[in-house]
Amino acid sequence: MVGGVRRTLTIGAVGASVLALVVLRAGPEARRPVESAPANQPAPAPIDSPLVGAWASRAGAGGYDLRADGTWSNLLRQSGGAYLRATGWGEEGWWEIWPSPDMANGITLNRDATDSLPLNVEWSAGGILRLGYPVTAAVEYERLPAGAVVGEVPSASPRGVYAPTSEQEYATAVARPWLLAGANELFGTDEAGLDLRPGGRWSKLRRQADGSLVRGVGWGEEGSWEVANIGGPDHPRYQIGLRADGEGGRGPVAYLSSRRDVLRLQTPGLTDYRAAPAAATIVAAAPKAGTVIGLARPASEAEFVRMVVGMWRLPYAPSFFGTDEAGLEIRADGGWSKLARSATGGGELVRLDGAGNSGRWEVVDTSAMNGPNAYQLNVIAAGTWSTSPVFSADRQVMRLVRDNDSNQVADYVRPG
Repeated sequence: MVGGVRRTLTIGAVGASVLALVVLRAGPEARRPVESAPANQPAPAPIDSPLVGAWASRAGAGGYDLRADGTWSNLLRQSGGAYLRATGWGEEGWWEIWPSPDMANGITLNRDATDSLPLNVEWSAGGILRLGYPVTAAVEYERLPAGAVVGEVPSASPRGVYAPTSEQEYATAVARPWLLAGANELFGTDEAGLDLRPGGRWSKLRRQADGSLVRGVGWGEEGSWEVANIGGPDHPRYQIGLRADGEGGRGPVAYLSSRRDVLRLQTPGLTDYRAAPAAATIVAAAPKAGTVIGLARPASEAEFVRMVVGMWRLPYAPSFFGTDEAGLEIRADGGWSKLARSATGGGELVRLDGAGNSGRWEVVDTSAMNGPNAYQLNVIAAGTWSTSPVFSADRQVMRLVRDNDSNQVADYVRPG
């Protein structure tokens, strides 16, 4: 990986079929200059079809303008009967016919910075066009005469998306500090922004009382990132893989405005960021006591076993098993036991007896699915609990997340 770019991205892509169209109208106070797409954004394919044209809904005040150059816009009807093209993210983009222009069973409206909208196509008597998904929810449209579309509505949202064909070029464009511009659907936490740095590291940004920004430190606050083109060379579409140290990964689809000053991450909720001012002060935070920092990765299965084996104390219940014991012992002989505090009160940890409190363990090499030197730990008793342990940089903290229940998380520490 160079500069945050990698050719393959293994954490899950996120996407959802959007089956409804929402028209957003911008007030005059929110208008901004119209933006144009950069020259290196691939042009849509031209379309020769009876579908080309401006279409007005027979049931409302909207419509679609499907243009021969392969672009489209939502239409807004004005009080005098004329129509204006809506502009901005979610209001325009490029369109395609499926399965082919000669047999138009449907169209897809690929909306800038938003999910695509697939629509089935039917023709009714008198040249009435029916668009819908599914067909039972179809809306009728009639062709507008020439000259009915008289202009555009300036948008408060960005217009156009930056879509170079190079992952490295895209990674370079997004590698900067970003400030939240709305709800945080990406992490659901209260930070002020996200710092994507060249070299593939990221941190959450938190605002201090003096207005400065501090990079988060520790598990869940920082990690690694990479870029992958999941749309192909003709219509690039980028995904940013964010792996948080000590936690799982997120793979939001990323949309960068043509001016490269707004970044939208879709997970499938939408999180918008604006580029931090060049003069913004960003400092590294000093880690607080108890902060778990960094990751230690085994170089072999033998090293993974050495990292796992030993006595582990559980500072907070519940445990990996969902119970309230004091710790876990993983022995080199292939056995394991839950641990309790000694009744003598000296703080010693002793093995628990009884069903479900001990058993055997095994290691499964998952490198073929998860990349080099990836290992799964199976803890076996009456049943099997599976996990992929994560270790702090000093190997003093081990996080276990149950594979079939991501909410069952437990951090174990080496006894001090």
